[in-house]
This record gives sequence, structure tokens and C-alpha cells, in this order.
Amino acid sequence: MSGKAVISSRRIHIANNFSIEVDDESGWKKVEKGVECWMLQNKKDINVKLTILYKNLGGTNAESSDDDSPSSKKVQPPQCC
Repeated sequence: MSGKAVISSRRIHIANNFSIEVDDESGWKKVEKGVECWMLQNKKDINVKLTILYKNLGGTNAESSDDDSPSSKKVQPPQCC
């Protein structure tokens, strides 16, 4: 359904982090440009946290509840060191 990327770096205030909507390829290009910009400014430890909100469109499972509406889930990949 949608995605959001947050670009952060060590020694940068949280208020100065970039938050970019990633709904299509152009959104991801913005993320790449933001990382490239910070790399050119010699920022250290640049992190990109990608959060994806998706809708499960698969068939109903026998183990699932009787609710017929598709569920929305938020997934965050594990943080790397």
C-alpha cells in the first residue's frame, strides 16, 4: 500500500532527518539522492530505515479468523549494526 524511508546519520539531530514517502520508483530515487547528498557532505554512519505498509490480498486461511476484510500490517526490517 505504501512505504516510508527515514534517512538519519550519526551526530545529526532527529529533527534534521529526512522522511520520504516511498510509494513508487520515483520515491526510492529521492531516497538514493538523499543518501548520495549526505555522502558528498562526508556524513558518517548514514542509516535508512524503510517501513512498508502492505495489505494481504491472498485467499483466506483455515487458521485465520472469520474476518473477511484484508488486514494491513506494518513491517520494519531488522536494524543492522
